[in-house]
Amino acid sequence: MMPIAGYFVPGNLGIRGDSQLPEKLYAPMTNEDLRELEHIDPFRAWRSEKKFVKDHCS
Repeated sequence: MMPIAGYFVPGNLGIRGDSQLPEKLYAPMTNEDLRELEHIDPFRAWRSEKKFVKDHCS
C-alpha cells in the first residue's frame, strides 16, 4: 500500500454503508470481554443480548 500525496486513503471493503459487515470480520466474544463490559456498564444485561453472547463463548 502506498500513500497518495503523502496520505493513506481508506480502502474499499466492497460493502455499502447500510449493509452489515461480514461476521468473519468480528473477533469472537469471550467471557473476559463480557466481564469487561459488565464492569463498564453493570446495569446492562450484556449476557442476555444475542449479539454479545454466542454458543462458543469461552
